[in-house]
Amino acid sequence: MADVTPAELRIVEEAWASLVPSPAHDSLSPKERRQFLSANPSSYLGVTRGPEDLPPGQDMSNEDLLLDGRRSFDALLDQGAFTPIQAKRFFLYQLETDDHIQTAIVGNVATNNFADGNVRLHELVQLDRATHLSRHLSVVGAQSSPIALAHRGSQELDNIVQRAVTQTNPMLSFAVSGGVTQRIWEIANEQINHRIQELLAKENLYLIDGHHRAAAARAHQQAVADEASDYILSAIFTASELRNRAHHRVLSLGDRTEDFLHQLQEQLPVRVVMSQADSEARNPDEIAIWADDQCFLVTVPFTFTPAAIDDSSEIVATEQGEVDYATISPAERLDNLDPVRLQRGIIGPLLGVDGSWSGEQLTYRPGVKPVEDLRADARDKNEILCVMRPVLIQDLLDASDEGLVMPPKSTYFEPKARSGIFVRHLN
Repeated sequence: MADVTPAELRIVEEAWASLVPSPAHDSLSPKERRQFLSANPSSYLGVTRGPEDLPPGQDMSNEDLLLDGRRSFDALLDQGAFTPIQAKRFFLYQLETDDHIQTAIVGNVATNNFADGNVRLHELVQLDRATHLSRHLSVVGAQSSPIALAHRGSQELDNIVQRAVTQTNPMLSFAVSGGVTQRIWEIANEQINHRIQELLAKENLYLIDGHHRAAAARAHQQAVADEASDYILSAIFTASELRNRAHHRVLSLGDRTEDFLHQLQEQLPVRVVMSQADSEARNPDEIAIWADDQCFLVTVPFTFTPAAIDDSSEIVATEQGEVDYATISPAERLDNLDPVRLQRGIIGPLLGVDGSWSGEQLTYRPGVKPVEDLRADARDKNEILCVMRPVLIQDLLDASDEGLVMPPKSTYFEPKARSGIFVRHLN
């Protein structure tokens, strides 16, 4: 069972709410983060900058960069950007866009739960990123980016949340960049806090967003071994409320681009189309790869085996016949996600690299941006855009239950929890 407790937190002050909360880190490129921070100097991005966020030509060691983040954090505290530390309690955190709304319970989740299986994971992490974030926790001495978790659903928990958001006024309500309205409620009633803790202890929790932050918190705990490091600031959503976007891949192959495209057409079944509409109408077993203004629809067959047909379930057509999706094991569903099939059928055989390949030649683009914009950006940089379909939340939960691991950046849940709204001190 997961160990979830109320938390002692600071909350951004209303007068600073339009200035401090930062955009989601991976929704912006390093250049875009630099531009945003330049235009918004009070943004929490000044606290969380990583090595990739330094301007070209600026030389600063990782440790100096972290110390600079600590100075930015202390400046926000000195200027009164956050409330005094609140009494230990749960908070509700709601994110609303024009067409979507989701509400989380915010509190502490035991750091050990991310290693003992009580919080279920679905992605691997890049160790260099996790190492930097661990040092960030030690040097800055605070957590402000809630890890996003999900549970499958509890009617009583949902009722508690619904009563609070409909029958009481939020302690804070404001809009942030991207058109997302953020609202905060505090759960002041001690009995309700206790009941929330009891109910969450009965739920399986799934790590939705923040695998690197979870790994960093675990490393920080092992390094300092103090009480504060035993918990991680977390936002816990009901899974059915969450919205997952695609997470596209970009290949930067330089002078190998032409050879790659030639091999693609020589060795694999490919249809070439020119319009966005034609690419979107691709078959389920086709992966869309854009280079210049051409889309290569590459067939990478599913590995599903035929199963009994159930009219109440979704039917998937494959080379082997029609398959009842509900009868497919989580392992096979995972093996046939677009990111896995891209690696298995295209990147592996044509480029000779395994699934851990990453770096400058393989980067990621969240599906919040229109494919047309991503295509234009890739074309201008002589890059190749590989368009992925979003992972179903049910596939993610089922894979996590089986202890299966998806490729990095397989999911992109949004709207995302922001940094600079909650602060939990570590020292």
